[in-house]
Amino acid sequence: MSKFLKVGLPVALVGVIALAGATAAFAQAEPPQPPYAGRGPGRGPGGGLLAEYNDILHAKLAEALGMSLSDFEAARAEGTPLAALAAEQGVSLEDLREVMLEARSEMIQEALADGVITQEQADWMLQRGALGHGPGAGQGLCDGTGPHGARGFGRAGG
Repeated sequence: MSKFLKVGLPVALVGVIALAGATAAFAQAEPPQPPYAGRGPGRGPGGGLLAEYNDILHAKLAEALGMSLSDFEAARAEGTPLAALAAEQGVSLEDLREVMLEARSEMIQEALADGVITQEQADWMLQRGALGHGPGAGQGLCDGTGPHGARGFGRAGG
């Protein structure tokens, strides 16, 4: 047998096994967490630094829709989109967006007053809302009539 088969093949095999073990260990490691509070891995709608102030948003939306808070929250828990609630109640999406921006501003101010966020964070959040990155920008106002309908993107979508 050649020297390569006696020495090289076992060394290569040990290297492949070690690499596979390291890959599996790395894949099982906890993902790094951002340095701020919040719920859920994506910190999407309903999560993040302002999550504990969602009651302000819900109350303002319910009022704008002419609904009780409990009816509003029940409808949302059942999965009814804000756009559908707005249509049922005869409220424009632009009006809801304005209510959401006002509520978000109030939520930010309360979080600032409570010491949950810094002035710098508050300024950044308020600026992003003014630029269209806050409520109403991908946070539940879609009615499923976009270019991909209710299906959206991805394997199951269009």
